[in-house]
Amino acid sequence: MDEPFQAGRQDLAGKYTNIAEQFNQADRRPTLD
Repeated sequence: MDEPFQAGRQDLAGKYTNIAEQFNQADRRPTLD
């Protein structure tokens, strides 16, 4: 019963790290549009 929940958490963690990396890349760019 734990396994689907565990897999869902890993999937969420992957999505959040992706988003965090995108924010990090955006932070490195100059803030001029």
